[in-house]
Amino acid sequence: MLALIYTTLDDKEKAISIIESLISLRLVACANIFISTSVYRWEGKVQQAEEFSVLIKTTQENLAKTKEIILALHPYEIPCVIDFEANSVPPFLDWVTRECTQGF
Repeated sequence: MLALIYTTLDDKEKAISIIESLISLRLVACANIFISTSVYRWEGKVQQAEEFSVLIKTTQENLAKTKEIILALHPYEIPCVIDFEANSVPPFLDWVTRECTQGF
């Protein structure tokens, strides 16, 4: 089963750095970065900020370790890290599984 993780960051280079670390560790196959506008309440005030939404593709087996590393590298005090299961066409799921296979 495919696992997806959604997170947001305020810096594109930091998002790329986290993704590249996860790919290098073979925990994730790929990720997409989208520019977004976030509106939220923080410290009692409604705020608005440009953020980079990241959608990460991994396997259920790698989900816990991937989230652990994201949280360790994430710069936010309270990061948004949401995961969910997803179905996929078999060729894509097979590719994700191959890319997420630990080589050790």
